[in-house]
Amino acid sequence: EGISKLLGSRIVTDVTESVHFLTVAKEFNVDGALQGIRRVLLLIWTRDSSIRDVVVDAFKHLYVDIEGGVRASVPALLSLANGANLGEMTSLEELIKNFVMKDLIADEHFALLWDYATMKVPNSSPMQSSNAIALLGMALAAPAFGDKGEMYTGAKKVSPFIDVEQLVREAFGQRSREDSLLASRACTILSRMSKKLPAGDEVFKVLSSAVVSINTLAEDVWFSMAEQAINAIYHLHPHPDGMVLAIIKTLHGKAFGTEGKVSRRGIAFLLFVVGQASLKQLIEAEKVASSMRISSANKDIPPEMNKEDQALEDDLGVGALAQGEMEAEEYRIDAENRIVNESGPLGRYIPIMAKIATSSDPDMGVARVSSTLALAKMMAVSSSVCEKYVEDLFKLFRESDSVDVRCNIAIAAGDLFYRFPNILEPWSSSLYAGLKDADVGVKRNTLMVLTHLILNDMVKVKGQVVSILVALVDDDQRVQEMSQRFVFELSKKANNALYNILPEVISNLTTSEDVNDEQFSTIVRLVLGFIDKEKQTETLVSKLCMRFKVADSDSQARRLAICMQCLNLGEKGVRKLVEMFTSYSHCLGIEGVLSSLQAVTAKAKKSGKSEMKAAAVALEEKLSGEEKKVEGGEEGGNVPAAPALAGAAATF
Repeated sequence: EGISKLLGSRIVTDVTESVHFLTVAKEFNVDGALQGIRRVLLLIWTRDSSIRDVVVDAFKHLYVDIEGGVRASVPALLSLANGANLGEMTSLEELIKNFVMKDLIADEHFALLWDYATMKVPNSSPMQSSNAIALLGMALAAPAFGDKGEMYTGAKKVSPFIDVEQLVREAFGQRSREDSLLASRACTILSRMSKKLPAGDEVFKVLSSAVVSINTLAEDVWFSMAEQAINAIYHLHPHPDGMVLAIIKTLHGKAFGTEGKVSRRGIAFLLFVVGQASLKQLIEAEKVASSMRISSANKDIPPEMNKEDQALEDDLGVGALAQGEMEAEEYRIDAENRIVNESGPLGRYIPIMAKIATSSDPDMGVARVSSTLALAKMMAVSSSVCEKYVEDLFKLFRESDSVDVRCNIAIAAGDLFYRFPNILEPWSSSLYAGLKDADVGVKRNTLMVLTHLILNDMVKVKGQVVSILVALVDDDQRVQEMSQRFVFELSKKANNALYNILPEVISNLTTSEDVNDEQFSTIVRLVLGFIDKEKQTETLVSKLCMRFKVADSDSQARRLAICMQCLNLGEKGVRKLVEMFTSYSHCLGIEGVLSSLQAVTAKAKKSGKSEMKAAAVALEEKLSGEEKKVEGGEEGGNVPAAPALAGAAATF
């Protein structure tokens, strides 16, 4: 357990050595090693390439380069998917993509995976078959790799080993009723294959039949399968919009019936498909617009036109490149408007989605969940739809009693912030509120989305980030680990992102009632541990000392002293404490303040530098003198009333 915790350390060597230890422990089947290795898998997302490379090497050593070769390696890889949750499966996919891009798994692996998928391997199990289909789908997703002479993608490398017709027979036959994941995983493969199929191919009949058969699968299984089936149709069909509209027409008939009888289940399935189809239509439109831009850029320039003339025309908006860009943008905007047009085949359902999503009818259940998700997808298509319904969406995020609704909104918010940051920016505080949700799933999803948005500069890092830091002491261990990883990655950003928010973060944390002193100490010890530049620590000491002057409670003064104790102070930082002694001397009688500052001197005196020891002795003398006054009753033990509390935020 202790070794596993080091996986979240700020020190790279702590992390890499922990990975090495857990790798050896797994080899010798030490109790708990497998759980540790599963936690190592999550590090595949780190921005630190040295850590990521160690993770890939560890899994290669444990699951690829093993005794018995490919025939031992493939079942070992399949076992990684056993009992894996969604986060682990997503991380496993990233690992498999790395294996493919680095050519760490050979064609023999893909061939044997296909044999497991079709249960040709003697004594193979249905679970291994399902996992093999999942791993093949992951390998297909690998982006372009190789040298300039010969580039590959996962689809190009893996597709030759897959028989589409046989896959469909396996996944949509009798076994699909026994394995809830099989059809969905097969659709994922289809949505990532390298070539399109003829419009009349039998595959499309099977996919269409599966989507419109609303009573044969459990709801959660159907949603997963239908999403991937729609993706597969758009990926493989030469004219997917027509086929999907036919599916929607069939589902509409089942939802509303011929005699006006409404099926809530049917409505849920109908709106889900409409939402997914709208998103795929947007993606298709953006592909066309991108092709238009590329085509325009590749047009021949008249030989008589020099580069300066061409640049001038583009700047004026009359050149070939500028004209092509305008045409592509016009096409994209027109396509978006056609998708959400309320008189169109998809946009006509937007008012229904909004009405059901905001309905208080307790019988709506799954229809409300589906409608909310579909509405969020429609919002991702068009800025006008987003502006119209963003307030309703975050009201649902705050008030809905459905965990599924709140989880879906948290995830959808990530796409909306990416698409329309100016519209969503005023609602960032509403998204942060998800970190205080009573359901751990909502908290995890919210933390995952915020981490992605902040680290990719799609949301500005503000004082609200304190909510993520409070998650460092959350009751859920997974939330703690996610928060630790966020702090680690934020500290690695080149623009001093972590240091720049510390003043506001400390101001908020020292007055927060969401954490006690012990939890506060845990948080700041981890966060301040990343601040190791002497100039930065010296500046923080100055600001903390000034903050003592306006501290309005014993608790706040005690927490400021804890911050001092947790800083990695150099000689200048300790001397700054001596210089600004009068700023905090009045607080030394408060329980915990003096002991925290004495801990600073004790740590400083252990330094091998004489200048550091001298500074520590000077501070110690100051503290000792004030301690005698306190013991003699010359100083009170409480913080005096703050004279300028309104200026506290500006001071720190």
